[in-house]
Amino acid sequence: MAAGILGTIAAAVLPDVMPTIGKILDRVIPDPVEAQKVQLQIAQALANRDQALAEMLAKQNEQQAGINLAEAQSPSFWVSGWRPAVAWVCVFGFAYSFVLAPMVAWGAAILGTALGIAFPSPPTLDNGSLLALLTGLLGLSGLKTAERIGGVDPNLGLKRPRH
Repeated sequence: MAAGILGTIAAAVLPDVMPTIGKILDRVIPDPVEAQKVQLQIAQALANRDQALAEMLAKQNEQQAGINLAEAQSPSFWVSGWRPAVAWVCVFGFAYSFVLAPMVAWGAAILGTALGIAFPSPPTLDNGSLLALLTGLLGLSGLKTAERIGGVDPNLGLKRPRH
């Protein structure tokens, strides 16, 4: 995914940067043929760097997938259970924030009106933190699903040919 983002940024920026590099080279190297050779060398070096970065990110993604698989297959609850536990914390937090707390407040308002008592509001949770946590857990897999549906190679961020 990151290689796809970086590739997109590089593809957007390089056409804008290369003319500037060309102008600088024209001033530094007065011979147009030599300046063109240097500009081609710079473009090739940038392309090589982008390819090396894409390969490095693909290797990192493979290693992370191996770690994730080893964690998921571990017989220890403490190793394999932390992701589901964090996900359940988010589920319970959102259930409380969007279902339980409003229902308790509503019930307390009805009961308080009937009894003439003012009940305090139930405490609120920081849903922004829960959402950030849940996005971290689910967002990447959601992007990978979108890439698979769109036919994007997840390691390089390039469109795969359809068969």
